[in-house]
Amino acid sequence: MSDYVNGKALYAELKIYHAEYQEAMKAGKDKPQMSNMIAIALMQIATRLSNSHNFVNYTYKDEFVADGIIKCVHKVHRFDPEKGENPFAYFTQICWNAAINRIKIEQHQSSVKARLVRDKMSSEFVEHGADADSDDGTNSFVEFMKENDCFIDYEEIKKEKIKGVLVHRNKSGYNKKEVLEAEALPEFDLTQFEEEFPESEAA
Repeated sequence: MSDYVNGKALYAELKIYHAEYQEAMKAGKDKPQMSNMIAIALMQIATRLSNSHNFVNYTYKDEFVADGIIKCVHKVHRFDPEKGENPFAYFTQICWNAAINRIKIEQHQSSVKARLVRDKMSSEFVEHGADADSDDGTNSFVEFMKENDCFIDYEEIKKEKIKGVLVHRNKSGYNKKEVLEAEALPEFDLTQFEEEFPESEAA
């Protein structure tokens, strides 16, 4: 496993670990420690995924790797060799989900910071003494962050996208009565049946 993950070797190692885990659970003991081979494979999978084209441009790649390794370590005992023979895909999916979750966390933090700078932060918010940045008392750092949008409000962007696509039914021009009248079916004509089956014959 010097170059990259060997799927067959990793599967064989996990098969041994799964048997040890089952015995430990039956005996009421703690989870057994995974081998160095499994640990190195998890690190390689998390690191390689963070360098893929899907995540290569993010600035928090180290968090991708760390989150992926932690999730894999927590779920390594859940891999059942009897149900699947592809541990590489199993742990890659775990690292993928961890990376997506990290992106959501970072975007939420960026949105909070953006709203703080835009709505709450002002030159008076940041304390400065006699060595103020300018004569009028403004803080150049605060003004710089406001003018250059250092933090992106992802949540606001999502709201704007949803508004552009969806229209709430209470705000639309929908008129229930008019639609029902326009789509109402014509009354059924019973005269043709009355002529074929008069009341006298029916009695």
